[in-house]
Amino acid sequence: MTAFVYLGCWFLMAGIVYYFIGFETRSKSIEQIDKELADGLNMSAARVRQASP
Repeated sequence: MTAFVYLGCWFLMAGIVYYFIGFETRSKSIEQIDKELADGLNMSAARVRQASP
């Protein structure tokens, strides 16, 4: 019984994280999703380059 409660807590925490971090993929093609993810990575790399001296 304790193991099920433990597992349930992990599933609950994963669901909460996914709710806030996950992104919607409905009616988007794989190419659109790939482009959005690549654009996000490029923006992150640009911020890192800006922050470094």
